[in-house]
Amino acid sequence: MDASVINDLVAEYLASGITDEIDYEKFYRYSVITHSTSIEGSTMTQLENQQLFDHGIVASNRSIDEQNMNLDCKEAYDVALQWATSHKDYSVDFLCRLSARIMRRTGREYNTMGGHL
Repeated sequence: MDASVINDLVAEYLASGITDEIDYEKFYRYSVITHSTSIEGSTMTQLENQQLFDHGIVASNRSIDEQNMNLDCKEAYDVALQWATSHKDYSVDFLCRLSARIMRRTGREYNTMGGHL
């Protein structure tokens, strides 16, 4: 294929505006959240998370705990990202607040023979 043909195709692709239609940063963020919560047992898909995060549409076939877990993870991710872009130093206080944020809706207290968690 001739280089000028490739250049013309690339120019046509860029002129179409399709690259502006996809928010890659949001896609990546939602992917990380979906995979992270799936490790903890969530069965929500990335599409279900997108509907929940962007439009407040809940997945009728998923538990409220799963949906809350994903909302908490998104909030914590957003806070961590904002903190990272501010170039502030990490501290024990920040990590405790971040931990509290990720467990805000789904964290529970457990009393066991091994102690109180």
